[in-house]
Amino acid sequence: MMESFYKFGYGQDDKVQVLNYWDKNYPVKITGAENSSILLRKGNEFYFVVSNYGDKATLTAEITDISGFTAVNGETEKSMTVNGNKITFTIDKYGYIFIKGKVTK
Repeated sequence: MMESFYKFGYGQDDKVQVLNYWDKNYPVKITGAENSSILLRKGNEFYFVVSNYGDKATLTAEITDISGFTAVNGETEKSMTVNGNKITFTIDKYGYIFIKGKVTK
């Protein structure tokens, strides 16, 4: 996953916007379990990682400043179901999910 981040431009402020869950205006709201996350944006693409700090759980992430996007699991490349600006997914105990997205609107 980290190799994908660096190829995407992570660490190059002039290429990728990096947003962390502790940022004041973080544009993601996640419900369903205790978690942390990071959002990388470049053009109409984004990478998004959510970590789970508890038992296996189903979480919903709402990216509040995007009105429409598609998403795939970054590890399996399988399409994920997106409803408006929300993605629902399951993360194992102490696990994480890596999501690649593309803005469509």
